[in-house]
Amino acid sequence: MLVVQKKPAHVKTFQRGLNLIQQGNFDEAEKAFKAILLVEPKALDVRMNIGYIAFKKSDYARAYDIFKKITDEVPNDVESLNRLALSAMYLGKFDEAESSLLKCVEAKPDHFDSWMNLCALAGFMHDEIKGIQYATKALTIRPGDANAYVNFGSTLQACNRPKDAAHAFETALLLDKKQIGAVVNLGVISAQFGDDAKAIEYFDKAIQLSTLNDATRVEEATYYKSMSFLRLGRLKEAWSLYDYGFAKSLTHGRGPRRSFHVPQWDGERLEGNERLMCWKEQGIGDELMFLSCLPQLQQKTENLIVECDARLVSPLARSFPNIQFREAIYYDDIDHSSVYDDFDVHIPLGSAFGLMRQDLDAFSQATPIIKPMPELKDRLSKRIGIGDGRLKVGICWRSGNLSATRNLHYTALSDWLPIFSARSDVDFFNLQYGDFVEEIKNTNRHYNLHINWWPDVDYKNNLEALFALSSSLDLVITVGTAVSTIAASVGTPTWLMTKPSWTTFGTDRFLAYPDVTLFRTSLDGAVNDQIEAVAHALKCLPTKY
Repeated sequence: MLVVQKKPAHVKTFQRGLNLIQQGNFDEAEKAFKAILLVEPKALDVRMNIGYIAFKKSDYARAYDIFKKITDEVPNDVESLNRLALSAMYLGKFDEAESSLLKCVEAKPDHFDSWMNLCALAGFMHDEIKGIQYATKALTIRPGDANAYVNFGSTLQACNRPKDAAHAFETALLLDKKQIGAVVNLGVISAQFGDDAKAIEYFDKAIQLSTLNDATRVEEATYYKSMSFLRLGRLKEAWSLYDYGFAKSLTHGRGPRRSFHVPQWDGERLEGNERLMCWKEQGIGDELMFLSCLPQLQQKTENLIVECDARLVSPLARSFPNIQFREAIYYDDIDHSSVYDDFDVHIPLGSAFGLMRQDLDAFSQATPIIKPMPELKDRLSKRIGIGDGRLKVGICWRSGNLSATRNLHYTALSDWLPIFSARSDVDFFNLQYGDFVEEIKNTNRHYNLHINWWPDVDYKNNLEALFALSSSLDLVITVGTAVSTIAASVGTPTWLMTKPSWTTFGTDRFLAYPDVTLFRTSLDGAVNDQIEAVAHALKCLPTKY
């Protein structure tokens, strides 16, 4: 909300600044307000608007500093506390944001904006229960407010209630036909139900409805549009928009958001001594999927640096001796700027993957990329009993990161009983990471099973061991975790139980690696719906796979 109080002096300049903000001309608006500060350096309303401009320009650190100084001067001002909280929220200072907002609602229990911002904060913190509570409170204060319904719908989405969320967004549009947030979210829900063509229509509508003040919503809609294009297999269109995923306004976009003093690589071959630095993003599963393009990326330059997860440096260096690999490290500042300056151009790993995979035919070049450590593979092969005529199968049944929306993508180990009982000549080996020990012990004891796991293996951090172990197995069966790409990247046949995903690029295959067989559930189903199909497929395998 703009601070619109007019000062007795400089009224025209102040009003000009407000008008420029409304026009989206933030730079000129800031010049107008700073002109006033030259004469009235303590002017609260002017400083509030400069902080607002910094926030709208996604300069959250500067906005935070401005509002922090104001709240130090006027500790109980609800408006400045809300602005401080929003800036802190986008900087990841969640505890401070919550403290400021709770102070607001304690002082003014019916302060609508404070409850709305608490709801947004709950979304950042993935706390669905608090989100519902805060959104409901905001609705009771203003039951006819379109923004309140958008917030309420967003919390319902987070709780995996997309149909109810859609009703909330549709209600918001009845109250305000130009409610861009509702339009964007209806696009997201359309995509969730598999109608990406309809989703793109919503995203285009949101972009058309936008004004200069709606830049963040345009960024969101454009990124979500790229994801719909990916799911439809329209790769060139998708990759051209994919970098919008780094927009600061996105809570579930691409990350980390880094900045560089050199340009982003455009895909043209680099000649001479020009050095390309490709840097990691997302988690280890996405990283390994994107890294599948390394053989083609290597053909574009003689001087390639890859900044990757520290756990991947050794296996990648062994597999690609002509590429320089190093741990992805950067300064702990708002821009995550690089600690190195030994490259001429840079590119995030997902964007490099997009340049190398402009159409579906490009995936025909995909091959396993990791060469396991030979001596470690030999040792683990002996340990699992290779050559005894039994099938050796690795398993992973869930992620360590569970929530209302993610749980449908995972299983409980007890769900796997049909797989464990499919045949008698199979030895099962744990590939699950995280807190799994008691679950395996209880399952083994309760169902008279023997799922193998080794206390001396760090299943999360020792990727050398996981690559070696996976490559020694006949088959890996997993849900959608990093285990699927760990196994696939060494060429082990992998059965992946999953919900429909953008990573299939409009096909029924996992194109990044050729040795993955998909067992896909319906859009509204759960992954454990595929247990029986996997059990049947396992039963039909020949003894020596």
